[in-house]
Amino acid sequence: MHLVKRGNCDTMIAMKILIVYTEMTETEQTHEAIDAMVRLLADSELETEIVRLSSEHFEPCVVCGKCYKKHRCIFEDEVNGIASMAENYAGMILVSASYYGRLSQRAGLFLERLMRSAGERFVRMPVCAFVSSRTNDTKLAYEEMMQYCSEGNMYAVLSQYYGSLEEESITAGMDLFAYLVKKLNDQEAQSSYIPKRSLEYMRGR
Repeated sequence: MHLVKRGNCDTMIAMKILIVYTEMTETEQTHEAIDAMVRLLADSELETEIVRLSSEHFEPCVVCGKCYKKHRCIFEDEVNGIASMAENYAGMILVSASYYGRLSQRAGLFLERLMRSAGERFVRMPVCAFVSSRTNDTKLAYEEMMQYCSEGNMYAVLSQYYGSLEEESITAGMDLFAYLVKKLNDQEAQSSYIPKRSLEYMRGR
């Protein structure tokens, strides 16, 4: 598991946001999108830590039930590592890839085991999801990610265009995400994003 810090703020930052990138390789589009998320959150005085899942293979959940007693998955990989850090973060952002219109297998295996074995650690934590897709067909993969997060009873922060890596989707998602994180932590919060409502925009939906 590679832990990377990005972004600098001039003011004291008390809350951290965990960004999890589920894929082995990072495209230029994904790299630029994550950097944009970091900058937007820094503008809201939120620090970020980025974890890129480095395990080449994720074991599928075998429904053994041992995690209910041990409070950790029987497979020792990044699932347990991230679960153990959950209390250090005020929110989580998931960035994954979509293949053939579906969520990547790595992301699905990771999220299923994370939420099954440690879902209680993420209760009422804000979560926002984004999907990298060559065809921009992100709807199904986006909904699959959010379904996993519902297992942890997390606050789903939605973004336009089903979490695509478009500039408007990222801007809208990070604005609402930062607003909710601050509100939940009893801090002053402002929302600056105003959705488009022009006739041309509505025709494009």
